[in-house]
Amino acid sequence: MRASPAPGLGRASVTVMTREAEPEERACELCGADASGSEWVALEVTRAMRTMDGDEDLAFVDANFCSQEHAARWLARPLPEPEALPEYVPSWRDRWVDLGLGAAFVVVIGLASVGLVAIARWAWGLA
Repeated sequence: MRASPAPGLGRASVTVMTREAEPEERACELCGADASGSEWVALEVTRAMRTMDGDEDLAFVDANFCSQEHAARWLARPLPEPEALPEYVPSWRDRWVDLGLGAAFVVVIGLASVGLVAIARWAWGLA
């Protein structure tokens, strides 16, 4: 496998990977042809983006191509907008697990405190 970052892209970087064919099938992003032959090229474009709360985060675009020429033609066009991540909504099971872990943590801290008090009393001969 060969990976090389492309220089001079400002705030975006491109990683190009080529390797021998793998059994999984890939479709070329430009023409839709099978991109799982020995000449396939995979690109990963990383760029900065603003999140909804104003922070800066990284956005990734992955694409497979049947040839280096198709990869170059795809890169010459404007990059597609990054896919928005779905908002995480915890399930009731997740909430019960969180509650159980919190209760277990409180019990462990309580038992550790009782143990420390007992050791301190024993060390100073107060027991």
